[in-house]
Amino acid sequence: MIDVCLVTLKYPPLLGGDASHTQQLAKELSRRGYRVAVVTIKPRKKPSSQYEDGVWVERVGVGSETTELERFCLKRALFIVCAFAALAKLWARAGIRTIHSHGWDPGLVCGLFSLITRAKLVHTLHGIPRVSGLLALWERLVLKICSAARAFLIALNPEDAELAASMGVPRNRIRTIPNAIDVEKLSRGDAGAFRSRYGVRKGEAVAIFVGRLHAQKGVDTLIRAARLLQDYPIKFFVIGSGHEARRYLEEARGLSNLRFLGEVPEDVLSQAYAACDIFVLPSIFEGMPYALMEAMALGKAVVASDIEGVKTLVKDGETGLLFPPRDPQALAERIKILCENPELRRKLGKNARELVLSRYSWESVLNKLLRLYGVIPFG
Repeated sequence: MIDVCLVTLKYPPLLGGDASHTQQLAKELSRRGYRVAVVTIKPRKKPSSQYEDGVWVERVGVGSETTELERFCLKRALFIVCAFAALAKLWARAGIRTIHSHGWDPGLVCGLFSLITRAKLVHTLHGIPRVSGLLALWERLVLKICSAARAFLIALNPEDAELAASMGVPRNRIRTIPNAIDVEKLSRGDAGAFRSRYGVRKGEAVAIFVGRLHAQKGVDTLIRAARLLQDYPIKFFVIGSGHEARRYLEEARGLSNLRFLGEVPEDVLSQAYAACDIFVLPSIFEGMPYALMEAMALGKAVVASDIEGVKTLVKDGETGLLFPPRDPQALAERIKILCENPELRRKLGKNARELVLSRYSWESVLNKLLRLYGVIPFG
């Protein structure tokens, strides 16, 4: 019998906060002795199914890259069909005690599967886009199906919990459980190696963004802020890939203080975190951003949009600085404040790390999930 089957569109080596969170959740469950399976889309150059860290990972559909999955496409449609079939196979061969879906496409798959089989379902919303039109109808459809299946719905922050309730999810089926992070497993990189590799001069500050190059992440706001700071001693580095990359590269043409690094190996990412003086997250909406949590866990000063999902983590002036979303002037001003106040950077970074350590450990979050799953912790 499989204790928990996690269903997610993206799973490493594909990128994204939801992918990182789901992988860490699978590892933590396996480490505690639970039998765990994962159903996810097949990346390119990866076996269809295999054991990874004690977790059975079933990869289905057509080989995909992270950037291809940012918009609904034929590959995502095929994933919905193949994931349903994979669930049915695992259900018939081994049995599944609890299914835990992550994101909209898996929510549809698992909601329909649970309606048919009456399997216990937990569904996590990794942020709810504030949208209208067809996408809004799609969100309501998935939530309606999950509600009909009597799923427990997990919101990552109180604002998303309220929004889900306003969209028709019964309040007694909603739980607010944040993402978690294993601080001990975050590797410390060589700051000097990063500064040397990318030509950062002595006296220059380093600001980084880590995430998908998607409209949601607001990288265009960062580009405009960097343009306002061209004569300031700071270098900006954008780490990540996405379908907006070409547009952002065009918008940043002529900027000497900003570089796009694309996807980088883990050791280079660790070096970037070590070297950065300021972590910037200019998103338009978020659930609970994983990269922001990583930066805070590493004691970095952060500047982030004043939006739901971020405000849960960043208290303005205490654990970071907030600015109005889509306001490059305000972002540039916050960055200047931090550049000119190293003591403030240290204070914000220290407070941020303490917050993450005290509230977002896997020990705390996993116990809440286990109660929803209805399984008894080993030991």
